[in-house]
Amino acid sequence: MPVERLPLVSGTTTVKQGKQMSIFLKFRLVILAFLSLGLSACITWPGYRHTIDQENFYLHITASSRAINKEIRFNAEETELLFLPESAQIELVVTDNIGKRQLTIKEHQGSIVYHYRLNGRKTTFGAKEREWFASQVPLIIEKSKYRDGPSQA
Repeated sequence: MPVERLPLVSGTTTVKQGKQMSIFLKFRLVILAFLSLGLSACITWPGYRHTIDQENFYLHITASSRAINKEIRFNAEETELLFLPESAQIELVVTDNIGKRQLTIKEHQGSIVYHYRLNGRKTTFGAKEREWFASQVPLIIEKSKYRDGPSQA
């Protein structure tokens, strides 16, 4: 294969080897991309995350730390959430005969705020929705193993 010398700006020359250079450069870029992806997968953001993803039940609990997570409180009857720390959030997605129910629970200025969607549409978190959530609390406690974690009021 003939070697072509090209002048550089500084007046020196470089060797261009056609396709071999191009393939080697692509290979290096692919390796670099895989290494970057692998390293990014290893990065763990600070805080506590607990996810349960089963057939028709998805629960994702986040908090700034495991200790904060242990402050989440449910009532003794296991029908409602009594306390959610400021940095914690609960996301619950359940598919049942009514449809896909999505509930995100956060603390805002000392109050627990419920964001509820039914089949993707925002819906008021009213009496029927609270009754449904009450039926889910025992599952949340059981599946997230809160019996071993936060004490209940």
